Amino acid sequence: MIEVKDVKRLGKLKEDENLRFRQFLKINADEDELDKQFKELHNKYFKIYDCKKCRNCCRELGTVITEDELDY
Repeated sequence: MIEVKDVKRLGKLKEDENLRFRQFLKINADEDELDKQFKELHNKYFKIYDCKKCRNCCRELGTVITEDELDY
C-alpha cells in the first residue's frame, strides 16, 4: 500500500494518465457498475487502512454526509 506521505507526489506523476482514464470512464463506463466496483474496492481497502492518518480525501474531494449516514 502507498504510504500517506507519498500519495500527493505519486499522484502528480500520474496526473495526465489519471485524467485520460477518468475521461475514458465518463464516456464508456456503465455508471451503476462502476459505482458497484468502487464500493467493493472501498469496503475492501478501508478495512485495512487507517483513514485518520491524513484525511486527505476529506480535504480534497468535498465529502458529503447525508442524514441517514449519521449515527446519533
